[in-house]
Amino acid sequence: MIAPAMNTRPDERLPYLDLARQGARVVRSVQADDLERLAAVAPGQGTLHVEMTFSLDQHGRPWVKGWAQTRVDATCQGCLEHFERAIRAEFELCIVRNAVLASELANEADVLVADTDAVTIADVVEDELILGVPERLCSELPCPHAPALSYPAPDAPEPEAEENPFHVLSVLKR
Repeated sequence: MIAPAMNTRPDERLPYLDLARQGARVVRSVQADDLERLAAVAPGQGTLHVEMTFSLDQHGRPWVKGWAQTRVDATCQGCLEHFERAIRAEFELCIVRNAVLASELANEADVLVADTDAVTIADVVEDELILGVPERLCSELPCPHAPALSYPAPDAPEPEAEENPFHVLSVLKR
């Protein structure tokens, strides 16, 4: 079963177990700024494209594998300038219903804990996209926008003896 690419909302519920049993491929487009947590880190610029393939493993556990890509407007943590960048995240997640099973599988695979029998596009891709936003967005080294890392010492006069909290120590040292 192949679902046609279509514009949808990120909260569209996808019945992952049914899709995994069918080996379904789902292609969707959503507005990037509809992913609230991603928008808080790096606001989206237009459309987020997602492709997911659902399957079952030999133990009957559902998996989702695919990719998501979009453009974001993010702040470089090195120079604090805003840059527009394309980000792409690839993922392969085992979908489980409880935290106990998730902790058992955590050493073997990336896990998505689903509270219900359906997941949303945001559930699947948002964490992966957030992790895909680079900390340093500048492409030039050294960054021409970066603030200076050293500053000259101020030309301040020495504080008076009464103002200097270490004056007593200097007297004792003599």
